[in-house]
Amino acid sequence: MSSTHLRREVVTHPAIFEPYNRPYVIVSEQPNPEYPDQHVAIGISTNDAAESVPIGENDWQVGSLSKESYILPRYPAVISERDTAQTVGALVPEIVDEAAESLARNVGVELER
Repeated sequence: MSSTHLRREVVTHPAIFEPYNRPYVIVSEQPNPEYPDQHVAIGISTNDAAESVPIGENDWQVGSLSKESYILPRYPAVISERDTAQTVGALVPEIVDEAAESLARNVGVELER
């Protein structure tokens, strides 16, 4: 199976340990060659948690969510294309970069600038 989703796309996918779908933003650049249907993603929530990245109206390149939402860098996941329910839209690169950099800091990676 080849990858159909790209970095910055917001998709809905079953939430981890929950019986509902949640939005995630795909942050991986390239799929893993051994598992091309999987992506590294970060969960999106309507709850503003510590270090969350608010998604503003101007942060959408295409599409939107129906409620005020936040990218939660402390909620990374590997999601599978076969379980993706729908594509909601795509965010601008800057907000995805900000969330990915926050995720990196949360796991102890020092980024060079």
